[in-house]
Amino acid sequence: MVHQDTQETAAESATLHAKVAALCNPEIYQDRCQRVDTIETHMSWIFLTEHLVYKLKKPLLRSFINLSRCADRRLNSWQELVLNQRLAPHVYLAVLPLTGGPRGTLQLNGAGPVVDWLVKMRRLPADLMLDRLIKDRKLSESDLSRFLSTVVDFYLRCARSTITPEAYLQRLKTQIQSEQQQLLDPNLQLPEGSIDHMAAELVKFVDSDAAALEARVNSGLILEGHGDLRPEHICLTEPVVVFDCLEFSQDLRILDTADELAFLFLECTKLSGGDAVAHAIKSIYTDMTADKLPWHVLQFYMAKRAMLRAKLAIWHIYDCPPRDHARWRSQALAYLRTVEDHLGRM
Repeated sequence: MVHQDTQETAAESATLHAKVAALCNPEIYQDRCQRVDTIETHMSWIFLTEHLVYKLKKPLLRSFINLSRCADRRLNSWQELVLNQRLAPHVYLAVLPLTGGPRGTLQLNGAGPVVDWLVKMRRLPADLMLDRLIKDRKLSESDLSRFLSTVVDFYLRCARSTITPEAYLQRLKTQIQSEQQQLLDPNLQLPEGSIDHMAAELVKFVDSDAAALEARVNSGLILEGHGDLRPEHICLTEPVVVFDCLEFSQDLRILDTADELAFLFLECTKLSGGDAVAHAIKSIYTDMTADKLPWHVLQFYMAKRAMLRAKLAIWHIYDCPPRDHARWRSQALAYLRTVEDHLGRM
């Protein structure tokens, strides 16, 4: 069945609330599910049946992404499908339309006018997610070796960036300064002096340790990777599945392998028992590759990533109800303290 987004008025007439309500009803799905569980994220609504997962993008307009129109969400959904098939080919199944039905009802993959689009995926076992295995102290060295074999093979297949060392260093400084300015928004009420100090120290590292960063560029270690490598995006099935890549920006997916792995280390260390896992991942990865992941470079990237995570946490206050503001501010401040920790180890 072929659908065209030719009726933007019809597409936007159904409110997000109505779409979510319809997709919470088991009867809308063709896999005869008995119940539907939901998860709301910053950018999506996730609907989980017994065996499948459906993702509905929110109609957001931000500086980094435009999902305001149905056509934009369709394109983004297809990008997510194609890019995630690199590391999760049997998980990402299709992009399906949500359509208008009789008497104002909504249908999944119906024949009526398209009102939105969903990514359809297989549901993965929660008890085999990396974050769960770390928390439950059930992670084995063979699990990590299987995961890292997958990552190493993926990196070998990834397209290399043609960026010059000079341009890469400037790109890092521009990213740091952008995070700094966004965190300094007076509406966020974050400690301005601390943020300025952190940004200055990160930029100082780029200048003082330029040779180490340039060496990584010259070694072909800047590539188009996953972009959002976190423990909750890794499932240690057979084969290993790495999902939910950063689909909306190729520029943000082009990064140093040390940057990508530093993000994983950072998020592992936020979990009980995760410090040992992060060290084990580094050890196994360096044994498998010629990349020794210099300690001071990793600390720089972890600090830089923690600043990004602080921004993403505090940004929730733009959309969430006031009762949740304290929780997100607390999380942002915790990440800013993490920035300081890693600056001290560089």
